[in-house]
Amino acid sequence: MTGLLDVPRVPLATLPTPLQAAPRLSAAAGAEVWLKRDDLTGFGLGGNKVRGLEYVLADAERTGCDVLVTGGGPQSNWAMLAALAARTRGLDCVLVSFGRPVPPVGNHALAELAGATLRFTGDDDRSAVDRVVGEVAADLRAQGRTPYAVGRGGATGIGALGYVAAGLELAGQLHRTGLRPAQLWLATGSCGTHAGLSAAQAWLRPGYEVVGVTVSRPAAECRERVRRIADEAAALIGTPLVPTQLLEMGADIALAAVLTWLWRRGKAPDGSVFWWYMILYSAARAVIEHWRGDTIRGLWFGGALSTSQILSAVAILLGIAMLVRGRIRARPAAA
Repeated sequence: MTGLLDVPRVPLATLPTPLQAAPRLSAAAGAEVWLKRDDLTGFGLGGNKVRGLEYVLADAERTGCDVLVTGGGPQSNWAMLAALAARTRGLDCVLVSFGRPVPPVGNHALAELAGATLRFTGDDDRSAVDRVVGEVAADLRAQGRTPYAVGRGGATGIGALGYVAAGLELAGQLHRTGLRPAQLWLATGSCGTHAGLSAAQAWLRPGYEVVGVTVSRPAAECRERVRRIADEAAALIGTPLVPTQLLEMGADIALAAVLTWLWRRGKAPDGSVFWWYMILYSAARAVIEHWRGDTIRGLWFGGALSTSQILSAVAILLGIAMLVRGRIRARPAAA
């Protein structure tokens, strides 16, 4: 487990990509819209797959690979960019496409021009690509080669690191421009891009919701893949604890210490210990979220408070009310 900056990366993209306002789209949509221009990543024909390739290629070279094996459809941007990237690193490339052989046009033709060997599955089922990628890699090993096999879209934990890094890049741009978006929308296919942005969101807590629109897989399958790949990416870089998690750990330890002290003194802890704990923990959480600049806005008070801060205020008021109630009950009855 290591940090993001310690993970090997092969520079391919021209970064950072611009963050641009879309005034006419905003007027049509009735909401302010900005575009993160990852069509301008600058390698080949650009696009989001370049970011993931930077980490996939570096990992392939780390293993001593001499041939990259991956695939997609005949017009797959990922497959074409993988072929171009492999050529820049002196690696051979085998691409697997679903379906039957077709004339080389578009991305298919560009991949062949880059020196890639194309194999077709003969099956219109897209999922057949990943199976045949594994078979091709096994055949190459038997021939004494050192293949590096990666599924469609580079949708693995290592590939998703490209968009963990993109999330960090975007956070810096949002900070400099003062933008506080509520949502980040993207197309979700192989799920690697979505997973990387979700992992970055969990790490950085930028305040926006990541919303994917599936373009090929059932939504339930996408949700499972995004969760799994994001977990893999987070495990690779050792996503750090956020301050509120450290606070919660400290509060739990303090409460356990107080309860242990009361038990050793032979005093049964009453409910006031719990209410004091809830008040202090909620107050500290509200303060640390204000310090962090949490932008997950609440539904009340004009969005002045975050949802977590509103819940903390409710918990504080409830705790105070219960302590007062306990004090009133404890008063001796009037003579």
